[in-house]
Amino acid sequence: MFLLATFVWALALFFLSCRGRSPLTRVLAALGSGVLLGNLVATKWFGIGAVALVWAWIGLAVLARRRNESAAGEGAVPKGVRGITSLFFFLVVPALTYLLWTVPLVGIPGSVRAAMGEELFAGPCTFGRTPDQRRRAPTTWLGRVRHWHCTVWNYHSHLTATHPYGSSWWSWPILRHPVLFYVNSDGGSPRRISATGNPVIWWAAFAVVWVTVAMLAFRRLARRITGALLPLPDLWLLFGIFGFWLPWAFIQRVTFHYHYFLSFTLSVVLLALWLTRLLDRPRFRAFPLLFLGAALVGFVVLYPSASALPAFWVR
Repeated sequence: MFLLATFVWALALFFLSCRGRSPLTRVLAALGSGVLLGNLVATKWFGIGAVALVWAWIGLAVLARRRNESAAGEGAVPKGVRGITSLFFFLVVPALTYLLWTVPLVGIPGSVRAAMGEELFAGPCTFGRTPDQRRRAPTTWLGRVRHWHCTVWNYHSHLTATHPYGSSWWSWPILRHPVLFYVNSDGGSPRRISATGNPVIWWAAFAVVWVTVAMLAFRRLARRITGALLPLPDLWLLFGIFGFWLPWAFIQRVTFHYHYFLSFTLSVVLLALWLTRLLDRPRFRAFPLLFLGAALVGFVVLYPSASALPAFWVR
């Protein structure tokens, strides 16, 4: 939850920095977004994808502006922190925040003791399996930062352990094998806590992803014929969804269902975007309402499995 909350707030503040009414609001929002992006990367390395997502929006917005597509309707181009200040707030600030979090972790020689233990830095570390005989034990803070990254990288790249709740990247969108965190079968109905998402929302969001891909492909073709515009938010959301998801196909270590959560968050935003469009059309207004009703039923049915409450339908 901390990871998802940080992700959502970092993006929310980024967009506030783009569209805030006063310069002070935009600067403070950009600073907050940069700090949260750094926290996100410090929590999980794939948070780097969130930084890339911010720059993807900036790139798409600049491209749209140059093509005079800021338009109206489906994707407004932001008017926020620009140029060299963007580099500062969305690259330098996240990097400095990330490095700041390494201080209590790796310590500072002669000043701050490492939370991980000083013995970790007693010897050299080489990226990969082949030791570099020229490498020595780190004696500076930056040397320890490099050493810690080397240790973590080697651990994950050489990890061969399996897990009963490990799952493949392609299975995450269809809820094939979510993680079970807790189970208690002592007396009465079993109680459990699992990471099973609401299938009504989960599957609908995944379906909307592919509907959007098909729509963009069609509009790309239509653009060549009629000059139709490609919606900026849809492009950006797809970039994030696939950018956070597909790289896991190349990860050799054990992976889990919750690694899809950032992609899922963006797919829910995309789903909400489509539901909003349907609500704006009287002929289709009933569909979003029916969907919300079905999602509510799914929530009621699955809530005991997410909170360890007893229920007669939990097995």
